[in-house]
Amino acid sequence: MSSKRRYRKKRTPKADNYKPPFKQEILTKSVDTLTLGQNTQKLLADAGISTILDVVKRQDKDFYKISTFNKRNLFDLKNALKKQGLYLKPVKETMDTEDNKDNKNNESRRAKQKDSVKSGVKEQERRKTHPKQNRERKAAYVEVTKVVRPKKPVVEAVKDIPDIYVKVNKNGKWGFKNRAGKQVVDSIYDEVFNFKEELCCVQKDDLYGFINRDGQVVIPLVYSCATSFSEGLACVFKGEKCGYIDTENNVVVNFDYDAGTMVIDGECRVKKDGKWGELHIRKPSKNDDSVGIGVENIRWII
Repeated sequence: MSSKRRYRKKRTPKADNYKPPFKQEILTKSVDTLTLGQNTQKLLADAGISTILDVVKRQDKDFYKISTFNKRNLFDLKNALKKQGLYLKPVKETMDTEDNKDNKNNESRRAKQKDSVKSGVKEQERRKTHPKQNRERKAAYVEVTKVVRPKKPVVEAVKDIPDIYVKVNKNGKWGFKNRAGKQVVDSIYDEVFNFKEELCCVQKDDLYGFINRDGQVVIPLVYSCATSFSEGLACVFKGEKCGYIDTENNVVVNFDYDAGTMVIDGECRVKKDGKWGELHIRKPSKNDDSVGIGVENIRWII
């Protein structure tokens, strides 16, 4: 007997009809016209991205498919585009596709509900015609399916509390004002992030550091890239390598990695030599004689 294998037909990818809303003369310019760092420019060239059109027709996630392209390179690219009034492909189209899927699922659910109503009407008609069978089935049903189910716990929704400070832009520079409209941090920075754990990551002259709510610089602007604090740690870059510092600017994780994520539940992900791994951050307990925070282990997953 000869066994026949079934092969699935390959789905043809959907055509990308997105057209960037910029002039044609701008789209045809070379990527070299952007003020990019040498590493970012080399990665784009190696990936065959040579024109502005090749850049702005892509989303953030598309650039992470490029080998060793990290968050710092993406920051560098976005800042260069922003200076020329450009931006990457919005995510809205993907969201529309997901909305279409949800609509189809809702239509399928409504169709099943209609079928259920129809079957219920037929069952009622059958019971009127055969009352004796109905009594027998009802008794058997009660005996078999009588189950006391516990009440479902009520889960309260987590409310997103807005920060007491609001970002404000003056003459192209960023700072903060309070909810009453009073300026509390002077608008002197090229970029400011949101306050996390009472510290805010700021950028000036392509360098990153952290300020407190009084506008005082508590961690100097010496890093080439940085993320906000999470669980007392922040991922920062020195040149092309990143590590982790605490709120007093002490190095907790050495600058050995190409990329890193925020710390959540004592863990984060780091990238090195093209591989991603899970890094566990150990916090000292009450009975622990060790001082500060340390790295316990790393498990490479990709």
